[in-house]
Amino acid sequence: MRKRVIPIIFIFVCTSIAWIILGSVTTLRTYSQDVKLKGMVGQLWGTIQKQKAPYVYYQTKTEKEIKTTRGAETIMEKKVEITDHPVLLDNSDITVGLKLDHRKKGLLWYSTYRVIYSGKYRIVNSLNENRDIFFNYTFPAPEGVYDNFYFVVDGEKVKEIQPTSGKILKKISFDPGEVKNIEIAYESQGIDEWWYIFGADVSQIQNFKLTMVTDFNKI
Repeated sequence: MRKRVIPIIFIFVCTSIAWIILGSVTTLRTYSQDVKLKGMVGQLWGTIQKQKAPYVYYQTKTEKEIKTTRGAETIMEKKVEITDHPVLLDNSDITVGLKLDHRKKGLLWYSTYRVIYSGKYRIVNSLNENRDIFFNYTFPAPEGVYDNFYFVVDGEKVKEIQPTSGKILKKISFDPGEVKNIEIAYESQGIDEWWYIFGADVSQIQNFKLTMVTDFNKI
């Protein structure tokens, strides 16, 4: 009996070791393929999207005199310094629709999605003077594809606006105390995650609402 048990135990141990090695190799290959394949899916479909809130500001110009020494000669030069002053968004109403649309690459499935985005913003010129206010909008992914894009200021669609380095910069003239409503909308696609980011060094947010509609439960 003992002679039979020992070979069985030996075969069991060897088989277990073989399965462990096979499992480790399969896991390693899957992980290395996952990184490569996800990059390929990202190139074809889209990457993680991180939508930033618009950066709104006005500028002031200050003229300064600067001393410049050239050999034994001292020259006074005038230099204009431009300073950006952030303007707090008076209201932000964001609507996001996410539709899960899995994509398969190799033997792996990836959580790709379609997104319909609409951002409505209200800006108030709180100064008692006319002011040019700049609306700086950044797309969530610089190399993404954006269909049905439009940019509307007080109900009027802005035409012939060209993104530069994944951004749009629009100068808007405001009368004292004037309120303007701006809407940006697009359809796009991404993978795994969708973010809304308020921006760096933001200490105050007011009247913010984000409504998200999905065709899946887990977020």
